Amino acid sequence: MKNGNHYLSDKECELCVLGTLLLERNAIHQVRELLTPNSFYFDFHREVYCAIIAMTDRGERADVLSIGPELSKRRVAYKPYDIVEVSQNSTFDITQYACRLFDLEKRRKFYDLGQYLIANGTSECEDIEDVLQATNDRLSAIFGDTVKHIRTATDYLTEVVEQVNNNLSGQNIPGTPTGF
Repeated sequence: MKNGNHYLSDKECELCVLGTLLLERNAIHQVRELLTPNSFYFDFHREVYCAIIAMTDRGERADVLSIGPELSKRRVAYKPYDIVEVSQNSTFDITQYACRLFDLEKRRKFYDLGQYLIANGTSECEDIEDVLQATNDRLSAIFGDTVKHIRTATDYLTEVVEQVNNNLSGQNIPGTPTGF
């Protein structure tokens, strides 16, 4: 994922998020929807996050002691000092730091898209319609996963009104009829 834009990373922020994930029992549940492995610019940090996710998915607790064997199982080269470096960082506001990593990940994707446009906008090797379609697809993918989670009150009210109308007309009433 490295693209030469080291300024689109924040090592201390990554360390704080990972350290908090290893030190606080339920921290992963606060940030799992925001973060992906690509939210971490540094390879070792990405691997630690993947190990935490794998352990969590198996119902195990990822902490300072259990992360080492998981990294070894995943064939990640590390020294015990690397885990100590991660674990001595933490924050009380993990969501704020996770939002920063989320933002930096999106900015790296914008940078990559910009590089694609520069390369293909100055060359006639690829059809311009293909460049446009690929650009639209990549731009949509940058925020595509997060947009589907956002709904307005109007969206919910529309569903409620529809359900009330169905109930009044006797259509699709969920549950068992009781006569009330």
